[in-house]
Amino acid sequence: EALVAAERTDDAALQIRLRDALAGVGAVKDVRAEPVAAQSTPPATAHEMRPVLIVEDDRSIREGLQSVLESEGYQAFGAGNGREALDLLRTIPRPGLILLDLMMPVMSGWEVLEVLRADEDFASIPVVVVSAVSERGKVAASRVLRKPVEVGMLLSIVEEFCL
Repeated sequence: EALVAAERTDDAALQIRLRDALAGVGAVKDVRAEPVAAQSTPPATAHEMRPVLIVEDDRSIREGLQSVLESEGYQAFGAGNGREALDLLRTIPRPGLILLDLMMPVMSGWEVLEVLRADEDFASIPVVVVSAVSERGKVAASRVLRKPVEVGMLLSIVEEFCL
């Protein structure tokens, strides 16, 4: 599913890495990494990366995003609606980022944002809205990504918040 999502983008490097990973090539070179001599700090290990919570009612999108993030070494958790997300937040390690759809059954993304901002334990967690809704000015989120998501942009944002 991650490969199918990547093929909808123009990110050829990600497509190659996913094809290699699926073919069992082994360690896949991160073409986005700087040369070792130019890095000022060592790259983060999986233990240093903060997890990502994906809140999306469309199972194929949720699992596709989760697969892409996990292929990049992130720990990712998925919830099918806002209520599941709030319950999950109390059981998983504190996420570095929440990817949140707005249009969901049971509890919408707007309702989730209200609850998160009112809860001192969760108010400081960055939220990136991932939605087809274009009302950017009306959403109290760190960023808004329109669907379909460009995988390279998604990975840049996740890296910014979770490393």
